[in-house]
Amino acid sequence: MFIETYLKKKDFFIINPRTHSFGGVLVSLFEGLKISKFSKKKILLCVPLINTHSKHKKKKIYGLNLIYNLFLKLPLKQKIISVILSIIINLNLSLKLIKIRGLFSMIFGLKKINKILPLQIGFNYSKNNYFDTNSQIWKEILKNKIEFKLPKKNSYYKDKFIALHIKDWSHSEINEITNEAVSDIENCKKSIEYLTQNNFKVVRIGNKFSKKFDFKNDFFYDSTLSDCSLPDQYLNYANCEFFFGSSTPGCAVAEFFDKKKLIINSPDQWWNNGQSFNKNNFILFKKIFSYKEDRILSLEEILSDQSLLVDGFKTVRKSKNLIYIDNSPQEILDIVKSYINLNYNQEREDESLLQQYLDLRLKNINNFLRDKNNIEHHPRYYEVKMYKYAEINIPSSFLKNYLFQSSELIEQSSKAKKEKINFL
Repeated sequence: MFIETYLKKKDFFIINPRTHSFGGVLVSLFEGLKISKFSKKKILLCVPLINTHSKHKKKKIYGLNLIYNLFLKLPLKQKIISVILSIIINLNLSLKLIKIRGLFSMIFGLKKINKILPLQIGFNYSKNNYFDTNSQIWKEILKNKIEFKLPKKNSYYKDKFIALHIKDWSHSEINEITNEAVSDIENCKKSIEYLTQNNFKVVRIGNKFSKKFDFKNDFFYDSTLSDCSLPDQYLNYANCEFFFGSSTPGCAVAEFFDKKKLIINSPDQWWNNGQSFNKNNFILFKKIFSYKEDRILSLEEILSDQSLLVDGFKTVRKSKNLIYIDNSPQEILDIVKSYINLNYNQEREDESLLQQYLDLRLKNINNFLRDKNNIEHHPRYYEVKMYKYAEINIPSSFLKNYLFQSSELIEQSSKAKKEKINFL
């Protein structure tokens, strides 16, 4: 595209944030900001203000206060160009909304219309022809901090606190979501009790639709009861000590605000390890039960299956043979203890199983990236290459049960079948 090529030659880097998505806007912003910082390019913002996503019940726009804070810091010339780019993209989105762009596509062809009336200009994390590099340089880019700041006000505690967010069925009020994406905050009750008993303050973040949670403690504040606004949610993420909760939006929130993260019930983030390049971050994956095998699949089996490794969420959702099982309250408590022990008490677990997991993952990621068919056709190839060298921590207790086929895995499978724990 001419406009992209011209501005790139002038040492500008265009960030095109995915404002239709709570998590997507943060991913596109933090990745774009890290690229521009690493490559020493001048930032431009091309900001969509119209949501045309077909599966969104409410056409919301996210991240505008974050984008506005970024915009204010730009020099005047960059502000002017950013406004012009944003006007162009929103005019094109308007034409799509009123079906005129679709009519033009039928007459002149979609390829030509995408060049004349583009819906993306610049870096958008799903777009792979604006900026690309090899996996080693991606590691150097993505492991850096953004150092984005919001004012320290309106926080619920003056002292440090943990930001807790659990994605539940309330999100279906805005977007279509499936069983595989949700978690139950009740499974975190033991962990919240543990944290508050150890003098950690916890703020639950979410909207008024969030599941009601009966928990009373002076060290726990539930902002969902007051319908915490999106700008206030961002403020709390920005001012927290670390993030605890669901992978979406948790991984992106933590990366944008340079926070450590403790992720639970991740359905399919083996391919990017929760967007982490630091073993001080922790993750738990949902288990996958196979009706055919009549047991839970080991992580080794999941990592060896490209459809699960790279497209786990879609593969499980479409399969009649596979189903997710949530992390148990005990597994969540175990990861919380492991996180606290490492990050606050400097007590590191034996990492031999963790290293085996990381080696298995890297081996299978390399297999995926070398496949010519994936190079030419797989829509996630670009992102997998970005996060090839991602690293994260997993409690040894979880890996002991689920990394390989073992007596422990068979025992957990029998327990799951007997108790029918959180079959979604």
